[in-house]
Amino acid sequence: MLERCVQRDATHLMICAAHPAASETVALAQYSHGILLTDTFIATSEPLAVLRRSDANSMRTIALHPATRPYTPLSEFEDVIEVASTVAAFEGLLQGKWDSALTQRRYADAERVTIVRPV
Repeated sequence: MLERCVQRDATHLMICAAHPAASETVALAQYSHGILLTDTFIATSEPLAVLRRSDANSMRTIALHPATRPYTPLSEFEDVIEVASTVAAFEGLLQGKWDSALTQRRYADAERVTIVRPV
C-alpha cells in the first residue's frame, strides 16, 4: 500500500503500530520516499495476559495475534497458532480450539478461564 502513496494513487495510509512491519514501513515512507507522517492514536491499548481454559490439563497450544508474539516467552507451548486478532484468540479458547491464548486480561472474568501470566 505504501507504493500507492508514492504513486499518488492514495493520500493516506494507516499503520498499526503493533504490526511487525510497522517500523520498516515508517522508515521506508519517511527516509526513502520523503512522505510526511502523522502519528495518531485511535484507541487505547488494553493489558494482555496468557489465559488458559480451566478445564485444560496442559498448555500445549496457544493462539495469538502475530504482532503480540514477542510479548512473552512461548517455549513451553508445542504449537503457536496465529489468528487475526486477540479477540479471535479468546473466542477460540472458549470454543476449545486451543488450551491458551494471549489476549486481553479482562477476559479472565469469563467462566472457565484463568490467568496464567500477565503480560
